[in-house]
Amino acid sequence: MFNFTNNDSTILDPQHSSFQDKAFETARKEAFTIFETCFPTGVFLTGLWGAYQKMSAKRNVVDVLPLIPFSVLNSLDLSAAPLMTAWQCMRFAAKSFDDAEDEIGETAQKINRGTAFLFAAQQILLKLGDSGLYKDRYREVIRQFNLAGMTASEGQAEDLSVQNGDTLIDPDTWMKIVFKKSGALFGWAAWSGACLAGASNEALESWRNFGQTLGILVQINDDFESVWGRNGSGDMDVFRVSLPYVYAFHVTPPDKKEILLKLIEEENEIKPAKKQAVQDLLIHLGAQKFMLAAIIDQRQKAINAIENDIGGDSSRLHYIIGFVEKICPSIIRKMI
Repeated sequence: MFNFTNNDSTILDPQHSSFQDKAFETARKEAFTIFETCFPTGVFLTGLWGAYQKMSAKRNVVDVLPLIPFSVLNSLDLSAAPLMTAWQCMRFAAKSFDDAEDEIGETAQKINRGTAFLFAAQQILLKLGDSGLYKDRYREVIRQFNLAGMTASEGQAEDLSVQNGDTLIDPDTWMKIVFKKSGALFGWAAWSGACLAGASNEALESWRNFGQTLGILVQINDDFESVWGRNGSGDMDVFRVSLPYVYAFHVTPPDKKEILLKLIEEENEIKPAKKQAVQDLLIHLGAQKFMLAAIIDQRQKAINAIENDIGGDSSRLHYIIGFVEKICPSIIRKMI
């Protein structure tokens, strides 16, 4: 019934593709084992496993984030694979809750599924202690996981407050919200891999900073793609928390903000022929240049965060840069 087929697409550099394939395969098997153990009833198991398969099949590069510091500091083995599986479950839970909050189909089921993913992540992390390899570290990994989750919840609450209110925030406030909402979870993912690799306290904070920066980078990239990606200028229904619009309102003179607000609300009816008008307006206001500059800035901050901790090893630095650049839109890779 359940098929653990490999996907042959390359995640990072070609020389690491075999390791990434094995990581995704191991994570899928780990997830199914936990789901099957915890949810013996067929209907719920099938639904949860189907959701995991659908999201995992995208082979998002950020899924392997916990294994990046572990492989850089330790070795290309899969003893830390439960971190990746738990990280996937955390991300999938967040996606389920986001969809529920945005009222995207079967709201109650989305909440329930997200809850199941969260508890599954806890069970997976507990397995780190079973091997005995990480008996002095796995409890701290779980504690930090829970702290990151609580911080992300606070960030999400602030995000929803802005989204549902009449307040127009500035880019700095947007950054603070995303630092909590996304940065905390990504920070844990990178920190946890470094922790299991036995990194020093100083190095652990460098890797946490690396992950936090990636979390912000991912959100900036998502907001960029929502406007100038393949599907055009989306996010007009949540423009108050989408960075291109946040920036546009920030730079628009006070006497023109009502005009801009009215235009966006009119375009919110999503008439395909008018999407270009919104994109052109954002470009005119400098939002696209701002977004690209912000992506480049976060990319460099991520690299700088751990450059000193890898001891000038050019091959490891190349590995990390390759990982970071997979998160950036293709236009950025052409610019740098």
